[in-house]
Amino acid sequence: MRETCCRAQVECEAGRFESRLLEHATSLYFKGDESRMNSIQKFFAAVLPASWARSMEASSRNWMMRCPCGFEKSVWDAGGIRWKASGTPRRYLLCEGCGEATWHTVYKKNPDA
Repeated sequence: MRETCCRAQVECEAGRFESRLLEHATSLYFKGDESRMNSIQKFFAAVLPASWARSMEASSRNWMMRCPCGFEKSVWDAGGIRWKASGTPRRYLLCEGCGEATWHTVYKKNPDA
């Protein structure tokens, strides 16, 4: 009984520590702007060095997803990460512009960056 109680207490403390770590790391990097990040983006921003996290965000913002209707959204704004990547894959997504589920082309907005 005592062992179960202690294990639960340790897991609770570890959860609180992880939560504080994520909050602290994202606040250092994003200076209060972390509300626009999803949990995956927050996790990588917390784990990676700040310069890598900035590079990851800049690269992900440079990759765009385009619907056949013409609507575009960056990978970062869609909640994704595309860092140190190449190619032009396609993703089957629900378009925010037309409301249809279509194949979106992923392309790099500025190939030099």
